[in-house]
Amino acid sequence: MAIFTKAEDLFGLFNQSVGGGAIEGGQPGYETRRFFQPKVGLDAIVKNPGYLDTSEDKPYPTDVVTYSDRRQILGTITLNNRDWWENSNYDKTSFQPYLTDEKKIVFNQQVKIDGSGNKIIVNEDRDKSGFFKFSIDAAPFVINPNTDEIIRLDRYYDKDIDTEKYNLATEGKINYYIYPRGDARTPAGNIDTFKSKGKKTDAGENVFDRYARNPNSTRGYHLFHLDWGDGTPLEHIRETKVLEGNTLLEHVYEKPGFYTIKGVVMAFDGSKIGCWEKFETNFLLNPSPNYDVDLYNYENFATIGGISNDSVLVKSATDIIGINPLTFDDEKSSVKLVENINLFDRLSIYNFLTKIDHTILNEYLSDFDDYTKEITDEPGPMMMDGEIIGCLDPQALNYDPNAERDITVGSICDYGLTLKIVAPNLGSDAPNFHIDLYLVNDTESILGSIPEDIPYYLDSPKVLQGQPDLQNGYTGTETLPIGAQNPFYVIGRKLAYQQALGEDWIDYDAIDSNSTKKTVQTNPTNSSNKTRNITKSQLLNAKRILIGVRAPETGGGQGSQTTVAVESFSFDVEAVPHSSEDAQALGRNTPNLSSNDVNNIYDNVLSNRSDDPYEILYSNYFHPTKGAINLRKTNGSGEILTGWFYKLGQQLPVNEFGNRQRTGVASDWVITKDKINFLELDISELQDAGATPPPENGLNGTYNINFNLTYTQSGGGSTGKTTGP
Repeated sequence: MAIFTKAEDLFGLFNQSVGGGAIEGGQPGYETRRFFQPKVGLDAIVKNPGYLDTSEDKPYPTDVVTYSDRRQILGTITLNNRDWWENSNYDKTSFQPYLTDEKKIVFNQQVKIDGSGNKIIVNEDRDKSGFFKFSIDAAPFVINPNTDEIIRLDRYYDKDIDTEKYNLATEGKINYYIYPRGDARTPAGNIDTFKSKGKKTDAGENVFDRYARNPNSTRGYHLFHLDWGDGTPLEHIRETKVLEGNTLLEHVYEKPGFYTIKGVVMAFDGSKIGCWEKFETNFLLNPSPNYDVDLYNYENFATIGGISNDSVLVKSATDIIGINPLTFDDEKSSVKLVENINLFDRLSIYNFLTKIDHTILNEYLSDFDDYTKEITDEPGPMMMDGEIIGCLDPQALNYDPNAERDITVGSICDYGLTLKIVAPNLGSDAPNFHIDLYLVNDTESILGSIPEDIPYYLDSPKVLQGQPDLQNGYTGTETLPIGAQNPFYVIGRKLAYQQALGEDWIDYDAIDSNSTKKTVQTNPTNSSNKTRNITKSQLLNAKRILIGVRAPETGGGQGSQTTVAVESFSFDVEAVPHSSEDAQALGRNTPNLSSNDVNNIYDNVLSNRSDDPYEILYSNYFHPTKGAINLRKTNGSGEILTGWFYKLGQQLPVNEFGNRQRTGVASDWVITKDKINFLELDISELQDAGATPPPENGLNGTYNINFNLTYTQSGGGSTGKTTGP
C-alpha cells in the first residue's frame, strides 16, 4: 500500500504503469515475449527485439503479435512516432507557432524507418547526450481521505471485490504525477513499449531535479501541449513548464469515463531542444454515487412504453449507436459509428440494451465482449512448448547440457571475457611497484584545459574592490569602465600552453578521477593485490585503456638515499583453461593485444612569466574622466613599492579610448610540467569480444595479461638492474 506524504516522495513509490517484465520469452532464443497485467487490461504477445535470428533488413521489431485481452489498456506510454516538432508547436486557430525563439524549430529532423517498418521522426542531437534520451511515465491518482492510500486511476477495479477503490476512483479532482524513465527506443529507433524501463536518475535522485535546481536556468525537461482529454483548453502551450521531482498537477473531471491525457516533454539544454517525446495516459473514472446521469444503469425501468422494444428509452439508445429505432435493423451499424462516444458511455448503452434484447448488439460484440468476461490474475496457456531451448556450446557461460535445441548454433550463447592482469614476481627484496590500468569511459573528461587569455583592456566594467589603490582619487572600490586597462590581464599564455602541451594534452589527475582504476603490486603485503580482473562489460564500455607504472617512494638516511626508476615494461597474453572439462579440449582464439607509448600526459602543469614583469611598464593610463593616472609608484630611487603592472607586448592600433591594444607572445611565459610515461592498450579487437562463437573469430574465457618490468636501483652504496619475469 503506497501512502501519500509529499509530492517529492512520489518518484520512489510508483511501479511502471503499464508493462514491465515479460512473463514468458524475452531471452535471445525466443522470437516473442508475453506481457500479462490484468489490472491494466494487458495480455499481449510482442516481438522480441533481442531475438538473435532477427534479420538485418528488418532489425529490432517490437510489434504486437496478438492482444488476448482487448480491453482498453490503461497506463502511460511514450508514443513511437514523436512527429515533426513543428506539428506539435502549431496553433491551428492562429496559424502561428505556440512557442518561439529557441523552442520554435528543431534542426536536423529527418524521417527514419524503424525496426517495425514504421515512419518516425528523429533528430541528430538526440544521440549526442544521455540527457536527451528518456521516456515518460505518469500516474493519475486520488488519495483515500481516511488512510492517505494512493488510489491509481490507471487500473481496473471490480465493484464487488475492490469496492473501496472503485468508489474512490470517480469523477472530480484528480492528481497527475509525471516522471522520467530510461530510454525505451531500440537501436533501430522504435519504442519497446512494454519492456521494463528503469527510472531515470542522477546520483539516485529524479533526473528532473538535476536540471531544475537552478531557478534562473531554462535547462531541463519541459512539459508542453498538455491535453486533459475532456475538452478543456490546452495547458502549457505559450510557456512550457519545467518539470521537477515535486511537480504535482491537478485537474477536475465533471463526469465519469475513459480519458486520455496527452502531452509532450522536451529536453531543453538552454539553447536548443535536443529531443522531445509525446506521451499518452489512459485511465478510467467510475461513476460516483452522486453522479446524476445514470440513465442506462437503472434496474427498475420506469420508462415511457414500459420495458419493451417500444419504449422511448430503448429507441433513443439504439438511435445513438446507429441502429434503426423502428425496425432495429443493424445493416448500417458498425463500431466506427460510435468511436467518438466515450467508451464508458458506450459500455453503459450496451449494458442497458443487452437487458432488453442482446441480439440488437450483434454488430457491436467486438466492442464490449472483453468487458463481459471474467478476468483472473493468473495467465492463460503458455505461449511456448515444452522443448528446452538453450546454449549447446560448452565454452559459453550459459552452457546448458540439458538443452534440446539451439535456434542457431551458438546464437543464444553468452561468451564471457575476462582479462586478468598479473604483476611480475621481482623477488622479496625488490621494491613494490604499482601497475595502474585506467579504463577510460569518457575521453573528453581526461583532457587538460588550456586557459583563455584575459584581454589587456576591459571588455566589461570592473569593480576594483580589494585591489591596490590608484592615484588621483581611486579608493579601491571604484569601477573601471569598458576600455580601461585591465588589472587582471593575461595575454600570450594560451599560445604558450598550446606550444608546450599541444591541443589535446591529458591531465594526469583527470585520468585518476574519471576512469575505472585497476592496480596490481609487484611486492604487496597481501598476495591478492598481485592480480585484478577486467570484466567483459568494462571492456565494452572502455574507450581507452591506459597503463602506467609507479615506482615506490625512495628514502634512507643521509648518505644512503636510493633512487628507483622504471626502465621499461611490457606484457604477454596467456589463455587460462576453461573450468568445464567439456570445453578444455576445444579450440580458442587469443586476443592480439598490442600497445603504444602515450607521450602527452602531464602532471603539475603551471604557467609563469618568462621575465620580470616590472622591467617594462606603462607609466600612465588615461581615464576618460579622471585624466592621466600614474600606474607606477616608486620611492624616488626607482624601487617599485606597490601598484598594478603591465607587461608590454606587441602594439596594435589605437582603440576608441585612445589606448593601444596589446597582445602577448608565447615566449612571455614558461610552462612547467611533469611528463608521465604511459602505455595505451589497443582494445579494438576486444570491443566485440564474445560476439560470435569461437573458434571462428570470437573470444571467450579468461586471459592472463602477464607484465614484465625492468628497473634500476641506485644509491646507498650500490647500483643494480633487475628484470621481472
